[in-house]
Amino acid sequence: MNAFLAAFLFFAGALGATLFGFLLRKNLPEHHVSEHSRSIIVLSTKLIATMTALLLGLLVSSANDSLQSFSSGLEQMGARLATTDRLLKDYGPETREVRHSLREHAALTVALIWPEEHERLVGLNLLATGQLPQGGGGTVRCTMPRMQFAPGRSALSFRKSRENCST
Repeated sequence: MNAFLAAFLFFAGALGATLFGFLLRKNLPEHHVSEHSRSIIVLSTKLIATMTALLLGLLVSSANDSLQSFSSGLEQMGARLATTDRLLKDYGPETREVRHSLREHAALTVALIWPEEHERLVGLNLLATGQLPQGGGGTVRCTMPRMQFAPGRSALSFRKSRENCST
């Protein structure tokens, strides 16, 4: 629903309720319109306004916590990817394929989270195919080549078990 339409409907409803209240007041008995009744209505309205403000504050706080958690997770993921890439670079040229796969996987993850960045990633040659997996926003699983330390060697040995990304 359009925001202006929702605001207009709310305004029209509030205006209609106010007019209905003015018409109803003329027909109410006097003890319903006394000062004591008005003070109870004002007190109840203040209580509802306070509870609404509290609820909205909790809602905003929860949304902020979710955003901070997601942002922190992305920062940690980026730091871990950079550290892993640096460690693999230190092992020499035999890790070139794994480093390329790591970068492609990171670019694919960015393209899936932020589709508007897809063209930029293809332009930077970070996505090999330029195609994203098709799917309705399901869980995306990509397996990277598994790395294991070879006990008798100074470098890493790689076992290939790469699968295509699937949704």
